[in-house]
Amino acid sequence: MKKTFTLILLALIVATSLVTGTLAVYSVEAPEINSGNIIAKEFVFTASGSQDFATGVEIAPTETVQKTFTVSNFNGNVVTGTDMNVTITVSVQGEIAPLTIVVTGEDVTIVNNGTTSTITFTLSADQAVTKTFNVSVVWNSTANDIQYMGKVSSIIVNATAIQG
Repeated sequence: MKKTFTLILLALIVATSLVTGTLAVYSVEAPEINSGNIIAKEFVFTASGSQDFATGVEIAPTETVQKTFTVSNFNGNVVTGTDMNVTITVSVQGEIAPLTIVVTGEDVTIVNNGTTSTITFTLSADQAVTKTFNVSVVWNSTANDIQYMGKVSSIIVNATAIQG
């Protein structure tokens, strides 16, 4: 009986030691690592036209009107922090049917299609870049040019940048 009691007591001591940690595996908690902020990168896309880009400009048959606009991936000292895929659509819309449009620019893909031009390109992150585009609105003369006298058309520029 004494032997049984001693074995039960020994088993109880071992079990208690394991539960309370005396014979437990080492366990250490690391001190808190310095925390920091997560800051969203800047995404900057600006566009501007020449001073008279939005004003009424008169045009006659066989004439060409030139306009310039720019797009940039920075504003002052703040430069975009991500690559961006840019799509610009330039169109001429309105009542003067013979008008066509041609857009030119460097290092970009431009598809000119009569009354609409589509420009696509990529601007790289962390590099301040300004792209300049020239818009030529051309009135190709027709036999019915007189019917467009006093009519109005507009140049519409739609620029979109999406993180690349």
